[in-house]
Amino acid sequence: MSTEDLESKILKQVEFYFSDHNLPKDKFLNAELKKNDGWVLIATIATFKRMRQLTEDMDTIVAALRKSPELLEVSEDGTKVRRKKELPEDLDLDPNSVYFKGFKQDDTLENIFDYLTTKAGLNVKCVRMRYYKDANGEKKFKGSIFAEFATPEEAKEACAEGKKYTYGAGEEAKELVVMSKIAYLESKESENRRRKRSDIEKDDNEEEKQEETKFEAGRLFKITNVGEGGTREIIKDWITQAGGSCAYVTFQVGDTEGTCRLSSDSADATTVVGKLRELAEAGKLKLGDATPAFEVLEGQAEIDAWKEIDAAKAEKRKAMSKRTGRGNLKRTRM
Repeated sequence: MSTEDLESKILKQVEFYFSDHNLPKDKFLNAELKKNDGWVLIATIATFKRMRQLTEDMDTIVAALRKSPELLEVSEDGTKVRRKKELPEDLDLDPNSVYFKGFKQDDTLENIFDYLTTKAGLNVKCVRMRYYKDANGEKKFKGSIFAEFATPEEAKEACAEGKKYTYGAGEEAKELVVMSKIAYLESKESENRRRKRSDIEKDDNEEEKQEETKFEAGRLFKITNVGEGGTREIIKDWITQAGGSCAYVTFQVGDTEGTCRLSSDSADATTVVGKLRELAEAGKLKLGDATPAFEVLEGQAEIDAWKEIDAAKAEKRKAMSKRTGRGNLKRTRM
């Protein structure tokens, strides 16, 4: 890499650290700024992981930062750097942000940023990966991000109607879900309001409101040896990780086994169970010391389990009707 290219990469990285997109949320940098009257030691910046990957030569770093046209200022002795202008008040970057979903759970920030800026050709300034905590309290990538752009106009263009983004190659290639961050937040707020207005149990088990479900072969499997702390939500999360979509699980807190019925639009039970076994062997589904086991149900065993699930759903509908006082109401089909 030429000296010019290296300095360009260094400057771009440090300008990101001090940018509107990063600085307001960077607790470490803000603490350093407060200690040094707005300055940060360049030696401290040089210890950051991505900086170390570029160079450890302080003279090269200082030379690069002195070339910042507007954002950065280097002290006369070349030991400190600071932002030239104040951060905007009441900074709101939601209009500049776009929601993307469909990345792989093991994707890295670098891979995603490279895809968006290189293959997709977007002028993304910052990528914020979204995480959740699994049953063991470990932080895991959700497969979705918020990408921040320089302007609201660029963000609007990135998620304009008709825009499509294909991620991955070959059989793994799939189209990403994309919408503005504001639209995404509004949809989640609307969903939360709807959940509050209805019975949570009924909402989480929408299919329980339906009449007896028509039998579909290849949709059922059994799970055993579920460890302490297992819940229906955890099992559903496992199924999602395996590329399936769960319609119903016969499992209660304290149980060690249950039966899972996949949705009609899900991958079949054989495919999902195969992936679940791979995840279990890799130690990703353990609860305590217990590793769950999975068995595809076939033939009469599958038919019997299907009927048992329908019977359990009918019993739950009956109990809910008694609690709400609507047991004698007739439902009219529209």
